[in-house]
Amino acid sequence: MIYLTEEHIKQIEAHGERTYPHECGGMIIGRFEEGKKTVVELLPMENAMDEAEQHNRVLILPKDVLKAERFVRSKKLDVVGYYHSHPD
Repeated sequence: MIYLTEEHIKQIEAHGERTYPHECGGMIIGRFEEGKKTVVELLPMENAMDEAEQHNRVLILPKDVLKAERFVRSKKLDVVGYYHSHPD
């Protein structure tokens, strides 16, 4: 089970609004604790899909995932999930 606060939900909604009408995506950062995923922060990611396809596709490049995972490990946290939007 993953638990998002109301603030996390608002951050995801704001990311979607900023990138509308394109899809957006990001990493959910936190900890695995006693069978649950505790969210600490969100890490919005760039949609690298060709712009003509961004309205219904999201692509996070492997190099960006690797960079983000290194950042997360440096904070002694984990990637506990991903999010992405479905505009319209």
